[in-house]
Amino acid sequence: MLAEKVHLAEGSTKPPVENGFVRIYAMRFCPFAQRSLLAATAKGIKFDVVNINLEKKPKWFLEMNPAVPILEHDDGRFVIESLIVADYIDEIGDSNISLHPKDPYKKAKDRVLVDKFSSVIGPFLNCLMSFGKPEPDVKLFDAFLNNLDRYETELKSRNCEFFGGEKPAMLDFMIWPLFERFEQFAIFGGKEFLLPEKRFPKLLKWMTSMLGNEAVKMWLLPAEAHAQYTRNVHFAGGSKDFDFLVNVK
Repeated sequence: MLAEKVHLAEGSTKPPVENGFVRIYAMRFCPFAQRSLLAATAKGIKFDVVNINLEKKPKWFLEMNPAVPILEHDDGRFVIESLIVADYIDEIGDSNISLHPKDPYKKAKDRVLVDKFSSVIGPFLNCLMSFGKPEPDVKLFDAFLNNLDRYETELKSRNCEFFGGEKPAMLDFMIWPLFERFEQFAIFGGKEFLLPEKRFPKLLKWMTSMLGNEAVKMWLLPAEAHAQYTRNVHFAGGSKDFDFLVNVK
């Protein structure tokens, strides 16, 4: 079981990066940072993780970039932006393991689908935030489902378990973090906010298959943990506690 780490905040000292390792600055509940962690784990690179409190960011962190993820080398060089970090990891990691398809056309198609996933992320986050209000916005949920149709259709056309074929590839890992967080909808709004089985049979089966992947299992959190983070940080009156998992006995 992964040992949870505290989130460093204002007044903290920057930990040195161990020689021969890379450092990933993350936030335990951030889906964009999780992309980097999944890629790094799948590629088998040597890395450590430093979590950052995004409400009280350390000065030394802000001097690099105000957002996670950041990948830093032991010589101080660093790379930012989740998709760029993931691509960079694919380049510096084990050359015998390729997260992108080797076929240029397939790689281009997958990159488009990753890029278009922003049309899913926006309605997802807007809908999630609406659960903190007296009435959740069902129209936002409908917009989320409508933009998700593209991925159900694509997976059906590929006729395989994963977007990457017999095993997850970059596309699978880049979109997974949102699906891991989706069950929050049912926690906050009830079963009417689950993915409709008849509409998304391929994606639901894909989600089950992804749960068996070792990289996914390494960084997986239960839906209730994600929901508690949302309550703490994004809903009115929240405690702003990033470290509640660390304090669990």
